[in-house]
Amino acid sequence: MVLHCRLLVGSLVVLFACFSEAPKSNAVDSSGSDSSATTVADSSTTSSSPADSSSTASPTTGECSDVVFDDRLVEAAPVNLVVLALLGIDPTYFNAVVASEDFEGLTLTEDPRMVVIDPMIGVPGLANSCPTCEGDGCTTGVHLVIDGAVSPVAAFFDDASLYTCVFHPEELEPRFRMLVLSPTSDLDPTLAAALSVVISQGQWDVDLACPGCDEESPDFAALVVAAGGFVSNLDDEESIGSATFLAAARPPRCGWAIDDPIEAPLGLADLQVTVDACGSSAPCPEVMAQVSGPGVCDADDPSASEFWVLADGLGPGVSLVSLCPPACERQSRLPALFYSVTHTYTCPG
Repeated sequence: MVLHCRLLVGSLVVLFACFSEAPKSNAVDSSGSDSSATTVADSSTTSSSPADSSSTASPTTGECSDVVFDDRLVEAAPVNLVVLALLGIDPTYFNAVVASEDFEGLTLTEDPRMVVIDPMIGVPGLANSCPTCEGDGCTTGVHLVIDGAVSPVAAFFDDASLYTCVFHPEELEPRFRMLVLSPTSDLDPTLAAALSVVISQGQWDVDLACPGCDEESPDFAALVVAAGGFVSNLDDEESIGSATFLAAARPPRCGWAIDDPIEAPLGLADLQVTVDACGSSAPCPEVMAQVSGPGVCDADDPSASEFWVLADGLGPGVSLVSLCPPACERQSRLPALFYSVTHTYTCPG
């Protein structure tokens, strides 16, 4: 969790500096995707302009120099987001964030498919959201207003056909996220048990916002943090704004194509990967160590920073870099907007 928190802090330093610039060129867009990297056809990407800072020496001398390739191409995963509002909250600051031009710009660049389940307390959905999936033309969001006596968790579990029509299709391998807006970190036991199932199944990223809450809060908040989620203060516009941004922004994928033009004596075994999820104004580089294959990954250590390479895994001369599960889970919680990858080939011996 130490590294997890460090990356989050680094991201939050620049979130609001860049938040109002979401429509500009540093945002993820869908025009530069390298479809050879995954099966996804229309995923967004981070920066894709390589720059090598050095090269191998002349073959006549047999000498070797390290080679660095910056801004490696990494795709971003689309997001399906459910906002689950619980009775008793004051949605003032959350509503202000959703109604802001900044958030509107973010949704244009990131294209989150957003479902808001609202027990008649006035939490807004995206602009042009449908009331349910029963009508035609639902493409971006559903604002499902339920009777205040009905549990929002029950509405989420009992009839997914009311809202899933807007979700990105499974073949795009979207990231599923849930932001719970609660009046307290001490949830009703039935609600807490149901949401614990969502967390334990590992299919959803679950975050929590409640008045005065932070990552040190007890009860359900502690469960969210232990699972790698974010806890924010619902009564602070900057805090809930950061939480909403992190929930809606596309994360980087955990695998990408690699076709760096290296020459002997350098090879794939000499590759070191450095990722930075904080952006250039507040960098937080994390060095990933290469292991020999997925079976060697240290899946038991949440702070492990490892990757493996499948040579020619995507075709002749096009290999696949894959982050090991702990590193993948950390990266999948963060926005690809600020994500950069550097490949460094260190001379053998």
